[in-house]
Amino acid sequence: TPTPATNTEETPQPVDAFWAGALNIQQLTGKRCTVDVCEYLKISTTKTCSRITLFGVTTKDSGKVIDYFEQDLKRLSKGSSRVVEFGTDPANSYETFVELQDATCWK
Repeated sequence: TPTPATNTEETPQPVDAFWAGALNIQQLTGKRCTVDVCEYLKISTTKTCSRITLFGVTTKDSGKVIDYFEQDLKRLSKGSSRVVEFGTDPANSYETFVELQDATCWK
């Protein structure tokens, strides 16, 4: 009896679409916002990011999370940095703070 042919070709592994650990983010103080709740961030990168997505929340004074939002930024080259206003105009007047939850450097 003939032996069945085996497929020796491996299935390619998916490539990560982002650079893990490529971003260094620092909070800055003393700047005025153009939106109701914000913070200023200095973003530096060790890899070239085709774009950057910041993920944040708005909170009450108590720290309770009220809403989630995203902010997309344009390309940032390896070794570069940029200061950005990170924030939103909240739907409710009791949303008084914004907090960065995560950030992604896309390949």
